[in-house]
Amino acid sequence: MKNLFTIDLKDYNPNGKKFYRPSVRGIIFDNDGNIAMIYSRKYHFYKFPGGGMEEGETQLETLAREIKEETGMTLVPGSAKEFGEVVRIQKYSTEEDDNTIFVQQNFYYTCEVEKEIGEQNLDKNEKEAEFVLTFVPIDKAIEVNASFKTDKGPVKEQMVEREKRVLEIIKKTRFHFKYPSEIKNTLRAFAICIGIFCHKANNLKPISCFNFNIFGYLVSLKKLVFI
Repeated sequence: MKNLFTIDLKDYNPNGKKFYRPSVRGIIFDNDGNIAMIYSRKYHFYKFPGGGMEEGETQLETLAREIKEETGMTLVPGSAKEFGEVVRIQKYSTEEDDNTIFVQQNFYYTCEVEKEIGEQNLDKNEKEAEFVLTFVPIDKAIEVNASFKTDKGPVKEQMVEREKRVLEIIKKTRFHFKYPSEIKNTLRAFAICIGIFCHKANNLKPISCFNFNIFGYLVSLKKLVFI
């Protein structure tokens, strides 16, 4: 998986032992173009659905479990695609004699979910933070995280900053996402109709229409996928 960026606080002894904490997070859009985020009503920030991997889990198993627990939604099998990795490196604790280096690997996947939304299954800390599922315009999520104050309880500033930066990357590359299935099917049908029209009007083979007119343009749009 490609690296999006690394947050390295360099506040640790470089000769210390490393503690790795891999996590998996989901990028989900609804048909209105809003992004699924977990919002903390207590600390006022947005995070992607996801969390740490448990022993023996694959990344996709963690993704499905975390989405189910934090959102109540069900991951569509086979829909997850790699987006990128963000690494956070810092001292493991504030104790002066602790030389452990904390390395958090965050693996982000674009994915689709079933339409039904069930109940969340939050742990104690997540309930304390008052996590709720929201579908929010991406600009709003960026704005809220940008205004996050560092004195808000146990929430790490680096985590909120990480999510903001990932949101900004998504915003820049948003049109490389697959179209939602309903839009994709409509676009495919429209493209076929245009191709048939060109064929009848110009007495051209459909392949010619594909190469030289709007039919080809529409099909190329239909095939856009996330890089």
